Amino acid sequence: MLQERSAQLIRTDHAFCISNIVTPVWHPKEPEVHVLFLCCAEGHHWDGVRLLRSSIDWGKANKCQRWWFCSETDHHIDALAKRVGAYAAVTRYRLDL
Repeated sequence: MLQERSAQLIRTDHAFCISNIVTPVWHPKEPEVHVLFLCCAEGHHWDGVRLLRSSIDWGKANKCQRWWFCSETDHHIDALAKRVGAYAAVTRYRLDL
């Protein structure tokens, strides 16, 4: 069991989600939830949606101002994000060294 107040680890039989509350330096009074991991077994994306909604509720209960969900993998998460009411907000750039 995770004992850290600023982190949430939740799971079902076919998925798990780890979220963390962070306070950005540029918004010191506006904590945010960042979904660090969402892993679902093939065909169990609805478990993932349920866990994302739980992460959002947890963020609201902890008075967070924003909730962030992204992927740095080849898997597309657009449908999952839209299902919970999220929208595209950031353009990211990468340089491999």
